[in-house]
Amino acid sequence: MPLEFAWHLHHDVMVEALTEPIEVRAAFIEKYKPSEEVPLRLRLLKKVQGALPAEVVQAEEARDQAREACAQAREACVQTGEARDQAREACAQAREARDQGEAYFQAREARDQGEAYDQASKAYFQAREAYNRAGGACVQARDACTPAIAALHAQECPDCPWDGRTIFTRKDEDGKWY
Repeated sequence: MPLEFAWHLHHDVMVEALTEPIEVRAAFIEKYKPSEEVPLRLRLLKKVQGALPAEVVQAEEARDQAREACAQAREACVQTGEARDQAREACAQAREARDQGEAYFQAREARDQGEAYDQASKAYFQAREAYNRAGGACVQARDACTPAIAALHAQECPDCPWDGRTIFTRKDEDGKWY
């Protein structure tokens, strides 16, 4: 499924790939952001309608794939960690009943399979590094395509106070952002 992009998911980023439905972000803004920010944030939060530069889309797709690989590696790490912890508990119980002999050695073998956790943990950290590198590539692609993105932004987000760093650049006489 192709990625979708949105303007101003966060106050300090002009355009980002959606990682969840835009309605989820809107609900989060309504619930957790300061009330004087909510109207501006919701007015500017919208899906990108036009075509972003291919370099940006490709970089974001690579980051999305890295994000998914990272999530899968983390889940494997959690699962193997749980198995390792259960094996350690079994080993401790068997140690208490050492007179049963064979049960202790079987539990000890299971405990020693903590290697699976170590491997999963290493894979997770490698996936995390790849995700971070992909994020850096996204920033570089966005920076390289700033003029094209800014032109599309001007069309789709008229009267936007974005100054290159934030949407919070102007307040009315009541102190509300607009």
